[in-house]
Formats: sequence, structure tokens, C-alpha cells
Amino acid sequence: DATLRLVTLAHELGIQKIIVFSSAAASKEHLTPYSESKLEMENELQKLPFTVVIIRPTLVYSKGSKYILGMQKFCELPLPIIPLPGGETADLKPIHASDIGKGLLALLSEKNPYPKKTITFDFASTQSFTLADAIRIIAQQKNISKPIVSFPARILFVLDVAYALRLPFSARLSRLAAAADSYRVNPLPFMQTYGVVFSNPHERFPTCV
Repeated sequence: DATLRLVTLAHELGIQKIIVFSSAAASKEHLTPYSESKLEMENELQKLPFTVVIIRPTLVYSKGSKYILGMQKFCELPLPIIPLPGGETADLKPIHASDIGKGLLALLSEKNPYPKKTITFDFASTQSFTLADAIRIIAQQKNISKPIVSFPARILFVLDVAYALRLPFSARLSRLAAAADSYRVNPLPFMQTYGVVFSNPHERFPTCV
């Protein structure tokens, strides 16, 4: 409701370009309370009689970002292995924070077309980059030599139960399992319309660890 009120007021005040950030998590098969609220917001924005651009960033990273720090802590769990829920199949398509700014500048530029209807864009890298890729880079950078063992991401349900029961490590496992589920972003690639090429995560990710 707060988003709808804010967007409606902006329109009434004559704002010509209204951009709302959602999340690629809204396209997941297994919705969390966060991603469910984002999806509900998107559905309500689509009903408005004026133009709104909805942006769905994938995993946004930069040096010292919470995602990188979280994965580093996950690698350091007191276990003989690094458990990886769905990491080999999860396609995160991470995007650097500076690329978010680059995309927004392109969207706000008068030289670029502005859609005449509410539309959803993906802010995502063009390269497939799995959670396993990210974990391997972090483990190598931090000299962690434990084997990485993948298991089905659907174990998330069990981890959620474990988290509810306050079992050890379950909170981190549950959050990572949620991140491991494929984003499956596919409304409309931003580059298809605006020609912005986002950075290669294999080149940028190691410099942020």
C-alpha cells in the first residue's frame, strides 16, 4: 500500500519517469516473505493506469557487500565440508553495484526510449554464474581447502523447519538455500532495449572478495 500511494502521488505531481525497484527473487519458484511481498507489489503496479518501470536486479554485489561476507562466513562454518544447496544449478547472474547505476543512467537519459506501458526489466549479467562459482572463488581467495558438496535446493523446507526450531547453523543454511534457488529471471532483458552491457561476474567478483 505504501508503494502504491507513493507512486500514485508522484504521478499526480507530474513526475514523468517512475522507476520502482523490485527483485529477481520475485520470480523464484520458492517464495520467501520478502520475495512474496515484491511479487505482490509488482502485480498491483501492473494495474495502474499510468506508466511505471519495474526493475528486477539479481544478486547485487560490491566490495564488502553482505552477500560476499555471508558466503565467506558460510565457507568458514565449523564443518569438514562446504555444503552447497543447489549451487551447481542455481543461476544467480550477479550484477555489480556500479552496473546498477549505469543501467539507471541509461533509463533516465532523454536519448533512450521510455516505455508507454508498465514494464518489467531484468538487471542481470549476461553470463551464467552459479552459487558454486562464487563459493569456489571465495574459498580460493581465503585459502579454504574444504571440499564443496552440493545437495538439492529443495532441502530449503527442511532447513526452514530447523531454523524454526533454532537448530545450530540452520539460519545460515536456510538463507543460502533460498539464494541458491534459481532466479529464473525472464521478463525482458534490459540490454535488449537499452543496449547496456553489464560486467562479467567472473572478472569482477574476485576483486570484491
